[in-house]
Amino acid sequence: MQKLQKMKIILIALTCLLFTIGNAFSEEALVPPNTPDLAKEGGKISGNLPPGLSEGAITPRRVKEFLSKSSDKKESKDNFIILNFDNAALKDVINTIGSITNENFILSPGVDARITIHSAKKIPVSEVMSVFESVLEVNGMSLVRSGLFFKIVSAASAKQKPLEVRTGDDRNSILDIDRPVTQIISVKYVPVAEVSAVLTPMLSQFGSIIPNTRNNLLIVNDLSSSIVRLFKILREIDVNAFQNTRMSLFKPKYSDVQSLSNELTEVLNALRLTGDGIALIPIERINSLVVFSSSPTLLKTVEGWMRKLDEEVMTGQNVFIYPVQNVEAASIATVLN
Repeated sequence: MQKLQKMKIILIALTCLLFTIGNAFSEEALVPPNTPDLAKEGGKISGNLPPGLSEGAITPRRVKEFLSKSSDKKESKDNFIILNFDNAALKDVINTIGSITNENFILSPGVDARITIHSAKKIPVSEVMSVFESVLEVNGMSLVRSGLFFKIVSAASAKQKPLEVRTGDDRNSILDIDRPVTQIISVKYVPVAEVSAVLTPMLSQFGSIIPNTRNNLLIVNDLSSSIVRLFKILREIDVNAFQNTRMSLFKPKYSDVQSLSNELTEVLNALRLTGDGIALIPIERINSLVVFSSSPTLLKTVEGWMRKLDEEVMTGQNVFIYPVQNVEAASIATVLN
């Protein structure tokens, strides 16, 4: 069976060669006269075929596709390596990484470390640079692109180098690698000063944020992997305030709106609810109180307090009117007083 498959592969290769020489023949079905019986019948083969080759006409194009697939499979098997360094010198690691990735490196003076890497599983060659950048990051170093070279510098001085500048808000285009970059981020709804105060503690130890209040932009110098995390946080806080804010308009029946607002503010302060995203706006012209809150539960609680405070005040005195029939009302009033 194996011999038969080998013979079929040889016949396929010969057919391809004959088709290449005979340009005058059709590419889809013509077969040279001296082709063995296996390929004479319309240039088709059947039976036990090599993996990846289906039944049908033998053409140079199909044979080329089959051979290229076989070549790709062979390359994919060889496209993995194992990295193991035990307290190795940085220069030796750089030489190894350079030979694998075909990248050029320049080592900054005074930068050195002993590198240890143990990989239990095979690593794709395409991920070797990411692994190397992570190793440099934990050793206080960074890679900075400079033309055809990568400069290996201390992480503290990396942000002072001409880093790659990225713009745009497409989170998917940002690589999750430990390479220092400068990212310009546009903030839509929240003042950049507030966003900067929230994101600064999230930076790496070498990162920095410069808020541009005029254009509401953030200029971030940090590792690309750290910027990926900042974008995830920014997506949650940079939202339209009115999109999630609920409003209630309350028109008191018995109270003055300004007095009601002051009393309600005192109640909220006592309950420590004024800092939970609630705002009271009295409108005296229509004697109404507008309440804004992002919490439906809190808004419902405030509405309940407004109804309790807006109640008719009942005193201990009642007024009765009695029509006098036989005497003057003034004389009776004198007697009653």
